[in-house]
Amino acid sequence: MENVPRVPSLQVLGYTCQRIDVTASEFGLRQRRLRHFQFGSRHALMFVLPRGVTPVEPVEQAAMASEGKRRKRRGWAEFCALQGVPPLALPGMRLADRYKAVGNAVPLPVARAFAPPSVSPRATPSIAE
Repeated sequence: MENVPRVPSLQVLGYTCQRIDVTASEFGLRQRRLRHFQFGSRHALMFVLPRGVTPVEPVEQAAMASEGKRRKRRGWAEFCALQGVPPLALPGMRLADRYKAVGNAVPLPVARAFAPPSVSPRATPSIAE
């Protein structure tokens, strides 16, 4: 489960729960939006997140879903780059909706760290017992 700031840590009877806090800058992006990921295991397994990128400085204001409604918003290509994706076409969507879709997404490098492609077994995050 991915959450935003001020969300309480999960406690589920019969599960060992773990909370991992990350920012996009830890994964090479130029924004520091804090996100919380929570996991539960019935067997007390712990998720070990591969980190290693030095946080990028300076950072910019986080890419947020609401930016598409602002008059002084960043360009589409710059906004997408903050989320780690190329400028997506997203045909059939209004511009504000495109900003909303990309701004609500977990940045691509962060998502890959949590769920790397199955075709790359060397990139698989480890589970510590």
